This record gives sequence, structure tokens and C-alpha cells, in this order.
Amino acid sequence: MNTPTLLNNRYKLLSVLGSGGFGETFLAEDTQMPSGRRCVIKQLKPVVDNPQVYQLVQDRFQREAAILEELGDGSNQIPKLYAYFIENGQFYLVQEYIEGHTLTQIVQQQGLMSETSVKDILINILPILLCLADGGKEEECLSSVDWLQRNNAHYNYGVQSLDAVKNFKASGNQATIEVEITEERTLIKNGKVDPTNTSFDTLLVRYSLEFTNGQVKIADYKTVRTLRKS
Repeated sequence: MNTPTLLNNRYKLLSVLGSGGFGETFLAEDTQMPSGRRCVIKQLKPVVDNPQVYQLVQDRFQREAAILEELGDGSNQIPKLYAYFIENGQFYLVQEYIEGHTLTQIVQQQGLMSETSVKDILINILPILLCLADGGKEEECLSSVDWLQRNNAHYNYGVQSLDAVKNFKASGNQATIEVEITEERTLIKNGKVDPTNTSFDTLLVRYSLEFTNGQVKIADYKTVRTLRKS
């Protein structure tokens, strides 16, 4: 571990959790917290000699940190972002440490999981995957785009609830799941919610999932049909 054992004069590195081509992840201790709180340090190692490219990487790093902060504050299933900083040309994210086992570790310890167990896991994590897939999705779909522009308005779409699982199929590291969701559509006008222009539609949506390195991600999704409109 060539990385200094104390980062930002605060975070004491305890062990390596993982590594890849673009960086490493460490378990660390926050020495400036009375509890010595454990946290995860993610180090990004951009291999760039061009100052302009380095600046682009830095800008993207700051944007991604802002997104992680928003996601962590909005869900108890996503690790919270505690801090981010740059030290010796390297980029670091400090996130909440959640103790537990990855799916890969569970399979290695217990063997292949049953379809029922996999389905239960997906049902538990699907709401947060839906949140990530739909987060920040804004569509301007009034009949008059000119009206939207004149009134500084747009529609926000978001998944309000996961109502039912209708179908589930898995093969290898891929799975398909069909669920009924309630989608909320809200008109945002001049930066404020218009309470008179909110609707809730029930949709049947098909999600294609991929399992990679013990993680689940949405590879694709589409609306099969609208079941109810309000």
C-alpha cells in the first residue's frame, strides 16, 4: 500500500477493501471524531500528464461528489458522503462504512442461492435501483414546448412506490423482472411545485438487471404498458 497511512491529516488507513485499474478502496478510521468512526476511502488515480485533461478530471470528480452527497442524503440504502478532497494530485471520497457481506462473499460461503432468495434480494433493493435510474429525469412533455419555455416550467418524473412483482426470470448473471410501479408526475414552474398539476400513473415496467462483481445494476428498462392513469 503505497498510499500514505494518514490522509488529509485525519483519516487513518486500516486495510485495503478493493482495487482496480483506476484506484483503490480503503477501510479507514476518522481520527478527528471522538468515536474513531470507521469510514470508506475511495481513491481515484487519474493517469494524466496533460494539465487540461487533469482539470477535466477534477471538474468531473467534484460533480460526482455532489451527486453522491445528494443520493446519500436522500436514501438510507446508499452510503452517505462524509467528505471529498484532493491530496498530492490524487482524488479521495470519504463515505459511510456499512459492515456486511457482498453477494459474491455470500455465494462463496453458502453456495448458489435459490430463485426465491434472489427474488427477495431484488425486491428489497429494487426501489433504490429505481431511484438511481429515475433520479433527475426531467421530461418536457406538454403539448406546447413554447409554453414550457415561456413559463420556465418542466415535468419531474419519479417512482413513488413499488406495488407488486409480476414476473421474474434469471439466467447466469442476468435477470429480468416485471413490476407494477406508481409513477408521480409533477409540474415544476419557476422553480416551485405546482400542486394543481400532479398525477399518479400505475405502470408495468420491465427491468433488465446485471450482476457484476457482487453488485446489481439496471442494464435497461422500458414501460410495458400503462395500467391506470389518474
